[in-house]
Amino acid sequence: MKKTLWIAVFSVLALNWAFGATVNVIQPAAGNSWVIGGTHVIRWSHEGFADPAAVRVVIRLRQGETTICTIAQDVPLNQLSYSWNSAACTGLQAGTYSVRVRVLPLEEQIWGDSSVFTMAAMPVFQKIPEKEVLPGRLKLPDLLVDKCWIVPEHPNLNDTVRLHARLRNAGQAPTAKAHDADIVVRGPQGFAQVTRTFRVEPLAIDESHEIFLDYSCSHWGVVSATVTLDSRSEIHEANESNNEEVYPHSVSPLPDLVACMGTPICVDILTKKKIWVVAVNRGPAESPPCRLRWYVEQNGVVYRDVPRLEPGQEQVFHREVRFDTKGKKDMAVIVDCEHNVQELSEGNNNMEGAAYASMINEFRVCIPAKACADGK
Repeated sequence: MKKTLWIAVFSVLALNWAFGATVNVIQPAAGNSWVIGGTHVIRWSHEGFADPAAVRVVIRLRQGETTICTIAQDVPLNQLSYSWNSAACTGLQAGTYSVRVRVLPLEEQIWGDSSVFTMAAMPVFQKIPEKEVLPGRLKLPDLLVDKCWIVPEHPNLNDTVRLHARLRNAGQAPTAKAHDADIVVRGPQGFAQVTRTFRVEPLAIDESHEIFLDYSCSHWGVVSATVTLDSRSEIHEANESNNEEVYPHSVSPLPDLVACMGTPICVDILTKKKIWVVAVNRGPAESPPCRLRWYVEQNGVVYRDVPRLEPGQEQVFHREVRFDTKGKKDMAVIVDCEHNVQELSEGNNNMEGAAYASMINEFRVCIPAKACADGK
């Protein structure tokens, strides 16, 4: 019985090596900044495994060549993602790290490392107690940020966001003159800081004024907008501690659907041949279900349902074709042909290829290969 077990284990190891098995960690990606103590999703893809359903992996957090903590053990390879509560790694310090997804048993020597990313401490915003305004004293204005909100409320990557800020004079006197109000928008690494100064006219008692700023969500993660009233300290107020408001919001990542096909192909005329196309999600977020349109000359158009695809996941579709005449035949495939999916890029959903029909036993040179609209 033991001999049989060892032979089985050795056979799986040998097959995985023979198939050139690889693991690719997609998330965290380069430039990501994760908050210590938060919950984050680790994603990976794989290829070349003889029996991926039987493979398990261990996930570890590393700093350089040192393992900081084991995130999870004995996770199915085909799970493709793992939700990690980083609070489980006790004593975690701010700094740069990477994640390794390694195939079990360790003798396999097959693993994938993420790009280097940042773990940062969660920011703490402390509200300063309001200063009392004693009765009988000089009546003064009191500027404050009454409310902040964004449209859309839950932005995705590449959306244009409008930040609204409502300002109010909550004091016992009007402001005697105009003042400056600043909005500064900061985001993840790579996000270009946006700054704008507004000139606010004098406000009567309890009068409100609204300012807004448009900016693009060019990077996904946490974006924070800081609104500061009387930024040049031009107004003497009853309370100077409520002139600033920080409004954070998240920007969701997007999928990126790419069309691929085997091209060119060679077909004997009057003979059926099975061909294939692929829809793959190369983005950092799950893609919702959509439709695929597939055209082959002399064989018409068919539609296929594309299921939800995790980052790095692909779906293969097949169909049989037959040509009645010799020569080149055009083929084309469009993923998300009804344009229902918001994506990182809309320019890689279409792929064109060709089939060459010839007489049986006629000499031809035809080496089909997987070609994708994004060139990868």
